Amino acid sequence: MDLKRKYRITIEDESRLDKIAETRVGVLSILLYTVPGILLALVVSLVVLIFTPLNRLLPGSLDENQRLLTRKSIMRIDSLSEVVNANQAWLDNFSRVTDRSREAGDSVAYAVEQGDFEPDSIMGASPLEQRFVSAMEERERFNISVLAPLDADGMAFVPVSPQAVVTQDSRHSKDAVIMVADDTPLQAIADGTVLAVYPNATLRGFTVLMQHARGFVSAYSHLGNPLVSAGDAVNGGQAIAFAPAPDGRKLHWIQLRIWHNGSQVVPADLIPLHD
Repeated sequence: MDLKRKYRITIEDESRLDKIAETRVGVLSILLYTVPGILLALVVSLVVLIFTPLNRLLPGSLDENQRLLTRKSIMRIDSLSEVVNANQAWLDNFSRVTDRSREAGDSVAYAVEQGDFEPDSIMGASPLEQRFVSAMEERERFNISVLAPLDADGMAFVPVSPQAVVTQDSRHSKDAVIMVADDTPLQAIADGTVLAVYPNATLRGFTVLMQHARGFVSAYSHLGNPLVSAGDAVNGGQAIAFAPAPDGRKLHWIQLRIWHNGSQVVPADLIPLHD
């Protein structure tokens, strides 16, 4: 571009053939006046849109009250959606239980995984339900303490890994925390069938749910990548998942839970674990 080139701008009145005005401008002059003018116009436009009520006319722009109402509406919709899903799950489960044409079998096989619920989103039990649960727990206390070990006598339980160590805090807990080596695959505690494999948002990692003989069900949580799928038949001692990633203290651990005929028992009382 030739910056020295000049341009003549003429304004004429063609009806009278009179020349009203005439000027000569160069390319450099046009750039010096035009570019700053455009930038100034952009700056003024941005200032007007940001610091004046005109910004409400922009698409997607909300004032503070509208933003607060929108946030509250979204939270209310999420809460209602969770309540609707929970009620629908209860109705579906009730329909399955009362269906006389349903094939006999463990009810766990008919459950539908609904995902993890936040503790504050779960509806509390009514006083009548609490009394019923207390009465059933008192009634089944004998079965938990006596019949479960008797049934376990006919089972061949193995540890989740040869180096498995149960923590002292969970030695007598129904939610056993077991320390494992980082390079050892985790194995099934007994022969059984895999019921479900899914990621667990609460404990992180994966959860494997397994059905065993004599009414035992085991759940392994905080696992690494799984090696089995739902419906697989596994043997006791067979690898079902990799060890989990280390936590903030660089420790590898999993959570093991065991049920017997629907009642949770202490895992360390049934399977061999190092202290």
